[in-house]
Amino acid sequence: MPPNHYHALGLPETATHQEIRRRFKELIVKLHPDKVNQAAAAAASSSSSSSSSSSSSSIPSTAAAPTPSSPAPPPPSEPADPDADASPPPPPQADDDQQQTQQQKQQQQRRLDAVMAAWAVLKDEDRRRFYDRDLAATRARLAAAGTVHEDVDLDDMAYDEDARTFTHPCRCGGVFAITETELEARVTRVACDTCSLLINVMYAVVEDGDGDKGRGGGGGGGGGGGGVDATAAAGACGLM
Repeated sequence: MPPNHYHALGLPETATHQEIRRRFKELIVKLHPDKVNQAAAAAASSSSSSSSSSSSSSIPSTAAAPTPSSPAPPPPSEPADPDADASPPPPPQADDDQQQTQQQKQQQQRRLDAVMAAWAVLKDEDRRRFYDRDLAATRARLAAAGTVHEDVDLDDMAYDEDARTFTHPCRCGGVFAITETELEARVTRVACDTCSLLINVMYAVVEDGDGDKGRGGGGGGGGGGGGVDATAAAGACGLM
């Protein structure tokens, strides 16, 4: 399955060139390495200040004590108790913070790379047209030959109102996504954007008395039109 450039930008596949360009600029500013480095420096500074404060509070006072006129003999040393519990070493907080910061930077970099790859394709009209055809053909091929991994009710999928898309996580870390346009076209099998797994999206397209599809309430009554009825109430997900 080719990478889904629209998912990388968080946009529907029907997005205009202006919408794609605007979203690309927003993500570039948000994911710029300088932003990540500034956040990492702030976290490191906060951790260092906290460590320094705790260290200074544990340093004993060095005030001079009165010196006796004749030094007393030192007390006899007692043998160390082998059963005495040694104090545990302090947790490596600084190392944990550095590791977490490094993971965040790597994650941000991967997302930035995905955004750049998406813009390189979608900014060009011819490349975008070819990509859309390839994406549709791959989905159709997987839907025809693949094995359905599970049935997922539309009501159980997350809905992105801006992208007008329902999504469901895949066990590989990818995403199953289906748009409202695909729902109205009665698409049911959806491929993961990363692996070859498929899901069967359970919903119903309700038609009015004339056979026209609409966006009315579930069951097609009362509102004067049909629509996508996700087994119970797809209107709760924004389809009414």
